Amino acid sequence: IDINSMANKIYSKLEFICQSNKHPISCSVGISQSSKEINTFNQLYENADKVLYTSKEKGRAKYTIYTNK
Repeated sequence: IDINSMANKIYSKLEFICQSNKHPISCSVGISQSSKEINTFNQLYENADKVLYTSKEKGRAKYTIYTNK
């Protein structure tokens, strides 16, 4: 799975429609993938939460992928 492509597809679909008017919305996202070392929900959640704050520091509508490097 190409995470970057998936995240970009999600961002391209973000909009709020109210009374036939489109309003773009944005969000910051932290992404973590499972691996041999990272395989419990708590580990995934903690890693995604860490990089979420990195995304917020970069500005609006950003995502960051956790790497254990």
